[in-house]
Amino acid sequence: MRTEEEIDKLARNIADYIIETKCSIRDAAKHFNVSNYTVSHYMNNKLPKEDPRYNEIKKILDSHNLTLDKDETKTRIINELDLFKKGYTLNEISKIIHVSESQIYRDLAERLPKIPNISKETLNEISKKLKQNSMNNLKKGNNTYENQERDKQGKFK
Repeated sequence: MRTEEEIDKLARNIADYIIETKCSIRDAAKHFNVSNYTVSHYMNNKLPKEDPRYNEIKKILDSHNLTLDKDETKTRIINELDLFKKGYTLNEISKIIHVSESQIYRDLAERLPKIPNISKETLNEISKKLKQNSMNNLKKGNNTYENQERDKQGKFK
């Protein structure tokens, strides 16, 4: 069990990490080896609302929670698609549009098929490129694809 002082310190460290990396709750949880709930709870309930980081954290985390119902989400996914088709890696796209690699992977693998007027050929092409990109990352030691597959199955570190 963490002391209140340890909780406050962890909440501040998580907040700083999220601001620095613009990562999602899931990515922060993995980095600090805590649950998604813990990160969410600490950011919403332990980080004081008067803390100058609070609004910035909210903005970053809200950007990861967009649904396909919002035009800006569809636009972001289409931008990711265009960059990916041009040969950019997930890491490069992440840096360009300030969204985590995991989010881009989920967008292209899971949300893109839900957008109307995306051809099956395009979806197949992207699926193949995502798998190839993931295999290249595994060879380099970056296991984005492996993490995504484990997450889908509910198996975490």
